[in-house]
Amino acid sequence: MKSLRTECVLPYPVDMVWEVISDTEKHALWNPQIVSIKGECNKGSSLSVCVRSPVGGGLPFRFKASVKDLDSGKKLAWTGGVPGILTGYHYWELTELGDQTKVVQGEVFTGLFTSVLSQKRIDSMLPAYESANTGLHNYLKKQF
Repeated sequence: MKSLRTECVLPYPVDMVWEVISDTEKHALWNPQIVSIKGECNKGSSLSVCVRSPVGGGLPFRFKASVKDLDSGKKLAWTGGVPGILTGYHYWELTELGDQTKVVQGEVFTGLFTSVLSQKRIDSMLPAYESANTGLHNYLKKQF
């Protein structure tokens, strides 16, 4: 198992941040790694996801994901990949800090491929995840 994690504090109430994060079909408007997400954001539902690879020149690739955790205003998580080979558990966790929101975003990778995937390679993806946090902040600034 390998993982990466980012966090930031946004100057917006948790309900505003949740409104944006939970609208998966609009992720492409603010997350530079997302080309598209199709499907309902309900626990157990399937999503069709197209992302730009955070390494390798940003080539787009598609995968099916399943919403695993959905706790309104607090957590959204999905899994996708090839079971047993390489699966990612991607999560967003929100914590209310008065008029601000702490956002934790990360991914846990499991499967056989993780045994040859160095932590250095995982860490090289961190800027892509941080760019999603920046994109979220900029989108919220324009919307609200």
